[in-house]
Amino acid sequence: MNFIEFKNKLSCLPVFSLSDIAVIASNFNRNQLTFWLNKGYIKKIKNGVYYFSDLKFDDAFLYELAAKAYDPSYISLETALSSYGFIPESVYQITSVTTRKTQTIHTQRAVFMYRHVKPSLFFGYSVVRREQGFYKLADPEKAIIDMLYLNANLATQEALEEMRFNRDEIKEKINWERCGEYLFILNSKTVYNRFNMFKGMILNAKYS
Repeated sequence: MNFIEFKNKLSCLPVFSLSDIAVIASNFNRNQLTFWLNKGYIKKIKNGVYYFSDLKFDDAFLYELAAKAYDPSYISLETALSSYGFIPESVYQITSVTTRKTQTIHTQRAVFMYRHVKPSLFFGYSVVRREQGFYKLADPEKAIIDMLYLNANLATQEALEEMRFNRDEIKEKINWERCGEYLFILNSKTVYNRFNMFKGMILNAKYS
C-alpha cells in the first residue's frame, strides 16, 4: 500500500492508531510507518499514535490529539478554563483528566498533561464532534471543581487570585447549582471549603 492509498483510507481519522490501521489493512507492514515518519509524511504523538503532518493545527485539533494519545480522558483544568475565557490563555500544555495514571507526553507541537482521578469522578464533560474526529471537554462547572480538587496549592485567597480569573465570564457562564451537585458527588469537605472561597471571591464586589 502506498502512502496516497493509506491516507485516503484513513481520511476520516487524521489522528490514527495501530488499531485503526489494522482495520484497513490487517497485514500492514509497520516498517512503512518508519519510512513515512522519516519522509515527514506523518508525525508521531507517542508509540502507536500518529497524525498526518499536512494537517492545519488549531486548539480543537490539539484537543483531539490529546484525546487520542491517552484514552479515556477529557480536556479540563487550565486548558478548559482558558477555552471558556475564565483565565488568560495558556499555550504551555494541554491539560486533561483521566482514570489512568498521571502522565505527561511531550510532542513537537505541544505538551499533553493528564491528571488522574478515580473512575467515580470521571464525569461532567461533553463530547465535541468535529468534521473528522471528536474530543471530550469538561463543562465549565466541572473544570472548576477539577481545578480545586487536583490542585492542593489553591487553598488560600491569595493563590486563587494569582489565577487571574475573569469574574464577568464566570458569572455569565457558571451554573452554581450544578457546581453544588458536583460537590455533593465529590463529597470532600476540603474541596467544598475551597469552592466556597472561590465563589465568594467571584461574587464579592470588593474583589472586582
